[in-house]
Amino acid sequence: MALALGIYRRLLAAIASINLDLLKAIKTARWRQALDIVHWRFLASLGFGIVLALVIMGRVFKLPQLTLTSPKPVYSVFFGLVLASTVILARRVSRWDVKAGVSLPIGAVVGLLIVTLVPVDTPYGAPFMFLYGAIAIIAMILPGISGSFILLVLGKYAYVIEGVLHLDLAIALPFAAGCAVGIMAFSRVLGRLLDRFHDPMIAGLAGLLLGSLYRIWPYQNIETVVVRDKPRIISAEPFVPPALEVSTLLLVVLGVVLVGGVEVLAIRRSRLSRFKV
Repeated sequence: MALALGIYRRLLAAIASINLDLLKAIKTARWRQALDIVHWRFLASLGFGIVLALVIMGRVFKLPQLTLTSPKPVYSVFFGLVLASTVILARRVSRWDVKAGVSLPIGAVVGLLIVTLVPVDTPYGAPFMFLYGAIAIIAMILPGISGSFILLVLGKYAYVIEGVLHLDLAIALPFAAGCAVGIMAFSRVLGRLLDRFHDPMIAGLAGLLLGSLYRIWPYQNIETVVVRDKPRIISAEPFVPPALEVSTLLLVVLGVVLVGGVEVLAIRRSRLSRFKV
């Protein structure tokens, strides 16, 4: 979404502004200098939007529960979102040379391997929550890859969202710490890679999303067990139905339209900005 909205580079720069100089300024109570270093207005606006979305999707729409009780419609929307993001990413490749052409299928194979080799039910505990936070936030800042999707693959989406919403510190604190470490370390690496190998990187990421669609195919044989009085997914096997339901197709289209709408708005915003200049 950040890439589609045209704020991706600004996002990486804002994340990179959280550095040792900032920590030193905070440690010595040089607050004005700290504010000059960090892109706080941008990060504060972004953070407010994330928290607002978390509350709306968690409290109002009960999305964590829906992933367990009604996985087909939830996965249908996710499938459309990721499918549209794949197309948008592929369009970001400025020149389809040999490197970009090879990166796409390699990314697809890696994506398929990830979603088929990672177990649905992964371990619990603080060290693993830290690891999941780092992995999810790294995925979140990669163009077109959803941190929520990675948590779905790891089987921890509902568990983490519920833990954060209910302020379960045993879940929220290690997960947040993993997010902080992961985003500060990887944002700098990603910025350099995109600057140096833009087209192969984008093509590889598009392939990664293409391969990962297997995991969020709406039609799956799902087996659950009750853990701590709550249902948990222990296995999920995609299958091809005799016929696709109209409601499922409409929800996939909804996901595509949502991402496409954001892309159109971003293009218009970019053209308007150039016109004003």
